[in-house]
Amino acid sequence: MKVRNDQTEGTVKKCPVSSDNNVVTSNEPSKQELDCIKDLGELTGKTNVEIESILKAKGFGDPAIADNGGVIYVKKLNERAVGIRLDPAVLKTRNIRRADDIPHVHKESLSSADIKPDGTYKYSAPTCIYDDKGVCKGKRENGNLVGPKGEQIDAKPKDNIMIETHIPMRYRGIQR
Repeated sequence: MKVRNDQTEGTVKKCPVSSDNNVVTSNEPSKQELDCIKDLGELTGKTNVEIESILKAKGFGDPAIADNGGVIYVKKLNERAVGIRLDPAVLKTRNIRRADDIPHVHKESLSSADIKPDGTYKYSAPTCIYDDKGVCKGKRENGNLVGPKGEQIDAKPKDNIMIETHIPMRYRGIQR
């Protein structure tokens, strides 16, 4: 496996880029996707500026504006891709504490074919949604969360997958 340009850029190691013709057709994350996700390190508590700096150093593309006002960064890895979504807080009228009540990050992998020309992708496109440590926690399928082994996940506020896959960012210097 080759690495873009040199092995390091400053103190930040770049994500691997495949040099062979192996095409991943499975929905399981490839070693290349896992390495790229894990190489980002933990993003909890970092500001959007810090995260964007990391993504740029790792070779992610220019930001694209998501439908929810968030920002999406994509890195294509042959037929597969890694997407990082920086989402704003979603303000609800009800007083229910949810994982998206605060600014947060999503680490996701998907097929390169699912990336639109504007650099965004559908909410349902990711074949794997990761926690901050780079562990695949599940995917979206027909509007539902499904675990890595295909089991149905109840996406109520009590469920850890919602908390684990919504990685909190620091906002205006305050951890919320």
